[in-house]
Amino acid sequence: KDEAKEKKKNKIDLAVEEMKTNEKSSKFKVPRPRRGEAEGGQSSKLPDSLPKQFSFTQLKAFETCPYQYRFAHILKIPVEGKHTFSFGKTMHKTLEVFYRRVQQLNVKEQVGLFNQNTENLKVPPFDDLLKIYEESWIGDWYESKPHHDEYYKKGKEILKEFYEKNKGVWTVPDALEKAFHLKIGEYTLKGVIDRIDKLRSGKIEIIDYKTGRPKEEGKI
Repeated sequence: KDEAKEKKKNKIDLAVEEMKTNEKSSKFKVPRPRRGEAEGGQSSKLPDSLPKQFSFTQLKAFETCPYQYRFAHILKIPVEGKHTFSFGKTMHKTLEVFYRRVQQLNVKEQVGLFNQNTENLKVPPFDDLLKIYEESWIGDWYESKPHHDEYYKKGKEILKEFYEKNKGVWTVPDALEKAFHLKIGEYTLKGVIDRIDKLRSGKIEIIDYKTGRPKEEGKI
């Protein structure tokens, strides 16, 4: 038993030592592969420096745990999916398709974005929103059929509340799923904005859909 424990400890120590950074190189240097690991005469070595582009997901992973960042975004080790991802993607797709129809029904030539009368905007009926939801549904990674059905019902309830709250205050989005690249020194922060509205006041409102717990105002 002691011998087995010692072998396990040595393996852990070796892994930790491999993860340590070189003071003269980048903070997250990935070791090069050993001789003979490459196949077909092609180099199989991993990147030995930080990428030039980052997303919020990557930065959040590194903040949570540098190892998590390395495994997910450098080594790209596959992980099991989560039902929360399936549900979140379903809701995002549903609202994207719904608001594209709002755009189609209220073209800029007919409705000035800065003078829109929100009460007269054309909006698809609620039944259409539910149909979009059903067509966009992703049923992967749920623990069981009852668990799946619970979230399926929850999604409909969320959309019903969303539709009721926006009656009389609908807006025509100026942009949907808008990609952006923000240059910060030699690096680039990239991402996608769910929705951008131009308000009657002339201000811009950025909307980011979330299906999890709402953040506190000071942490947004």
